Amino acid sequence: MFAIGDSIAAGYNGETRKDKDGWPQQLGLDDNHALGISGSTAEEWATIYVPILKKVVRSAVPSGEPIVISLVGNDFIAAVGDGILSGGESTRMVEAYKSVLHRLRLCRCYIILYTDPTYGADPEIACQVRLLRQLLMAVPDRRAFPAGLSWYDLDSIIGFEPGMMGDDKLHPSTKGHEAIARHMAFMGMTATF
Repeated sequence: MFAIGDSIAAGYNGETRKDKDGWPQQLGLDDNHALGISGSTAEEWATIYVPILKKVVRSAVPSGEPIVISLVGNDFIAAVGDGILSGGESTRMVEAYKSVLHRLRLCRCYIILYTDPTYGADPEIACQVRLLRQLLMAVPDRRAFPAGLSWYDLDSIIGFEPGMMGDDKLHPSTKGHEAIARHMAFMGMTATF
């Protein structure tokens, strides 16, 4: 299995505030497989991190290893930071996301759907997260992924359960990462797949 994308894929722990302290490491992914970069954007993955994507594809296609993708969260946070999601910001975000997915289309991919960090307490953030989740599901065409494309819904694993998110309210806690790792292992998505 490979993990690519932002801090969720990097295993950033919102409780310990450390990278490489989350579900990828709990599943035994080494640095050649746990390739998430905290703070990274889809735009960066579509441009400067293309060599990483090429390396992943060269390995994942023949081996059949799945790729877990966590992207667009940082693009989205930056875009809505001023309170307005402009058409230009939306277009750049979607085009970058599509570019990354196009490079991975021959691999079996699982896209992480973010959870609401406020547990529904902030209606505006809850609405923004719903919008982001819809975007992540609407953009890719499943037919373009012959090896398979699925979504991994964090709401069904850690959403709204106390203690699953770290103090920063953006990243899973140790308990949240453990739940994600257990679920992925249960689904057969482990490093020894």
